[in-house]
Amino acid sequence: MKRLAIFAGYDKDNIIDDYVVYYIKELKKIADIIYVADCDMLENELTKISEYCIYLINGRHGEYDFGSYKRGYLYAKENNILQNYDYLILCNDSCYGPFFNFQEIVQNMENKNTDVWGMFNCFKDKENDEHLQSYFLSLKPKVYVSEYF
Repeated sequence: MKRLAIFAGYDKDNIIDDYVVYYIKELKKIADIIYVADCDMLENELTKISEYCIYLINGRHGEYDFGSYKRGYLYAKENNILQNYDYLILCNDSCYGPFFNFQEIVQNMENKNTDVWGMFNCFKDKENDEHLQSYFLSLKPKVYVSEYF
């Protein structure tokens, strides 16, 4: 399977922490990566991850993770690369890890043949409906190329 990951990054000090480098390095084992920073990341910081990414987008946009996902998605769409992938992963730097083999986790979920899956599920409570957490989502093309998406 070919996977494209759009990785949303942010740091108030405009640096890429070691845990983020580790995450991106591990993610690269299963996906091509477009990294999108919602800050003015320092150029010497971007070199920490440049060898793992197919494209880097850098600059404060103020739209948080979904703004970064949008920018990465539009780049992939406008450059006709979305159709080259079986899955689109949306993920961000708000988590540490992975602590387990990414390949095994992802293949296990892909074998379930769902159109969308997330690494984490938030159960319904008094304030929220049940939903997938947005810091790691995987989508099939029928979702991410749909008009609705």
